[in-house]
Amino acid sequence: MFELSNTSIDKRDFRSKLSSVKNYFNKGDFHKAHQKAKDLLSESSASSYLHNIVGLCLFNLGKKEQSLENFRNALQLEPNNINLYINIVNVLKDQKKYEEALKIIQIAIKINPYFTQSFVSCGEIFQEIGNYKKAREYYEKAINLNPENYEAYYNLGIVCDNLKRFSLAIKYLKKASILNQDNPKILNSLGIIFTKIQNYNEAIINFEKVIKIDKNLPETYFNLGVLNSLKEKKKVAINYFKSAINLKSDYAEAHNNLGVLLQSFGDFKNALKNFKLALSINPNYLEAYFNLANYFYDIDDLDKAIKNYEICLEIDPSFYSAEYGKSLSLLKSKNFKNGWLYYESRLKFNDKIICNIKTSKPKWKPGCFNRVLLFQEQGIGDKIFMSSIFEEFNSMCSELIVLTDNRLIPIFKRSFSKNIEYLPLDKSINIQESIYDTYIQNGSLFKYLRNNIQDFKKTSSKYLIPNLSKVKKLRKELLDKNHDILIGISWKSGSKTDCLSNKKSFELTRLAQALNFKRVKLVNLQYGNNVEEFENLKKYQDIKIENLTSMDIYSDIDALLSLVAACDEIVTVDNFINHLAGAIGKKTHVLLPFSCDWRWGINQQKSYWHRSINLYQQNNISDWETPLSNLVLELKKSLDL
Repeated sequence: MFELSNTSIDKRDFRSKLSSVKNYFNKGDFHKAHQKAKDLLSESSASSYLHNIVGLCLFNLGKKEQSLENFRNALQLEPNNINLYINIVNVLKDQKKYEEALKIIQIAIKINPYFTQSFVSCGEIFQEIGNYKKAREYYEKAINLNPENYEAYYNLGIVCDNLKRFSLAIKYLKKASILNQDNPKILNSLGIIFTKIQNYNEAIINFEKVIKIDKNLPETYFNLGVLNSLKEKKKVAINYFKSAINLKSDYAEAHNNLGVLLQSFGDFKNALKNFKLALSINPNYLEAYFNLANYFYDIDDLDKAIKNYEICLEIDPSFYSAEYGKSLSLLKSKNFKNGWLYYESRLKFNDKIICNIKTSKPKWKPGCFNRVLLFQEQGIGDKIFMSSIFEEFNSMCSELIVLTDNRLIPIFKRSFSKNIEYLPLDKSINIQESIYDTYIQNGSLFKYLRNNIQDFKKTSSKYLIPNLSKVKKLRKELLDKNHDILIGISWKSGSKTDCLSNKKSFELTRLAQALNFKRVKLVNLQYGNNVEEFENLKKYQDIKIENLTSMDIYSDIDALLSLVAACDEIVTVDNFINHLAGAIGKKTHVLLPFSCDWRWGINQQKSYWHRSINLYQQNNISDWETPLSNLVLELKKSLDL
């Protein structure tokens, strides 16, 4: 901060003119203050005060070098005025002449080792050059000299933030806030740090205090929008982003984030409008192009989706999310040959769902007839449908070792060739390289084995085998004189989404009412604690769901497979149950959201992965009425209900 020297002016007739200079300066009219001060200097050039105020005016007018000249002229007249040293240092800091600034401030400290602001200024220099240890040292000296100096506490808080010492940063910033209450800069910094440590409630409290003090800060409204988005208070977030835009119409980031939220509510028209506005403001805005690509993917305009993913890659070739998005767009449009090539981009993410163990062995390629370690990847449903190529790949290896989920091993051993070896994924870190020659991830095999629809027909009927004796036992247990048809149901998806267009889960009550036929027993295939839902369904709708409490259908997937096989037909949302059922050829009806997964293609009624699966997709966002009605009609026809 610049300081005005307190040197008195000897000539009394200067007082009224000097008062005019001060008034203009304090009002922020630096042009007039500068002109009036220059006029006074022409009458008395030997005024340290006037040289100083001219320097301050010039600095605020952006004329840094001229301001420095005036500060130095003032210093020649008053060499022990510490404020003048600090003003010179501030210009040098602005010019990034840090070495010279340090020399000047050290002179000031030697002249007066008890002047707090000199230590604050020295700390700021070290802070700007990234020497946080030294900066902290000088701020602490400033506080020792003056424990009431809020600026030292504030800067110390920012230094601790840079050092990722967030608890200390909060402590010092809170102290600064006590010393200088209602300072929006301090409260804003607290909000930012609380955001970093994911204490969103405290962050919101501090940002809300900021806008109570100053309602004209678009960045604060933007931050509140982001935080409320993270807390899934999307309607509140929308209002904050709109407030930010009202204050700053060219706020590209606010338009972009507003577009994402509007899309999540299915307001595609206004989402598109905001993405385009963001890009008109910033034509190189990577995230806005990515969100625009995702927008086109969601509405199945895949050519435009691919085009925008490609623009992302032109801006940043290492933006792997765009490469992955392009792969899913190609696969969804059944361009398998190119889609699988770009699908390799998934391996570039630092993601725990992709099994990437450290190995010195080469990756398998066609023609390498040797011992291969195959990594299964992603979720349980992915592992199931990706196992469809085990038999084909086994014939291309001398030995095949599969790393997979331990819960699937009993099923795979029963279903595939006996010479395939299976190891649980949690043991992968202990695998000796001596047992294999090459490796490959399961998803990387599809570019060799599934390049057109005909290729999928090789395994689309069935490829897994349930425990037939267990199936027979379960069916006998579940059927009774009043129920000769078993329909297995699953209504929840484990995938997290805050977007209505791809929300997969369904209301149990609505599903059960639609499937409540005479002769039909509804069998629970949904893992998790659903007891309360079942009790309420029975109490208020008089519909019973058969729930086999003796079976742990999360941990024992082999038992779950037997239960699926024991049912006559399956009704499910898009979760791993459909892949489990399809893999054994069980007739299955899958309810799909408006924007469905790439595996189901565009407006398909049958799955090319599993020919026993019928698909019922929403035509409009959140509208399950049509797909559910079509499903019920097909069930009645299929089961003669």
